[in-house]
Amino acid sequence: MKVRVGNTDENSLKILKEFFGLGRIIEISKYVKYPNRKRIWLWYVDSDNAVEVLRRLIPYLQIKKREAEIAIEFHSTILKPWGQLDEGIMEKREKLYLELRSIHHPK
Repeated sequence: MKVRVGNTDENSLKILKEFFGLGRIIEISKYVKYPNRKRIWLWYVDSDNAVEVLRRLIPYLQIKKREAEIAIEFHSTILKPWGQLDEGIMEKREKLYLELRSIHHPK
């Protein structure tokens, strides 16, 4: 899992990185085919760090709150050390996937 925030203001992302004490900042605008546009920066965290960021953000989220909750719940189904998934975990993952999909693609 990854949490990513993009912005044309690198300093805003530095504040996020400093606040959470996690993640990396990279410039992604060099991959865009329009050279006259502003530079674009990306702050990202992944795996367990992404879960930590989401947990800390949930009280402040409104639009993306349920998506963050689903991501945290899905992440909790990851077995460490890696093991075989039982039917219950697979069903839970499918349910979470379908709920997330319904948020992104309502009928």
